[in-house]
Amino acid sequence: MKKTLFTVLFAAFSLVLKAQDAPERLDSLGRELEEQPQVEAEQQDVLPMYPGGLIQLFKFIEKHKRYRGVHGLVEVSFVIEKDGSTNEFRAVKSLSEDADQEAIRVLRKMPKWKPAMQNGEPVRFAFTMPVRF
Repeated sequence: MKKTLFTVLFAAFSLVLKAQDAPERLDSLGRELEEQPQVEAEQQDVLPMYPGGLIQLFKFIEKHKRYRGVHGLVEVSFVIEKDGSTNEFRAVKSLSEDADQEAIRVLRKMPKWKPAMQNGEPVRFAFTMPVRF
């Protein structure tokens, strides 16, 4: 079941990444994502959630990133703690040293997430976030 949830989450990220080049399409993309059938998680198991959802996360990244060098994708892994704070940032798919550092800089600015839950208790959660330049 967790593989299915990850697949749905990754597909949503992919859709949003395609929309990053056209900010005016983000709102319609958000409506499309909301209309997708929901996958039932195991009882009381919940994935972490950025405040406002995926669309707000990608808007946050676009608003705060300043690097305009090479074009491509950096994937940054980090841990969402039980209290929703984030740490342990590292680039797992590199584009360039400057792009990697900029992606990490922007993601460090994120507000607290709603933490992942397992059996009704908050748990640490490793997360990988794509950042497009």
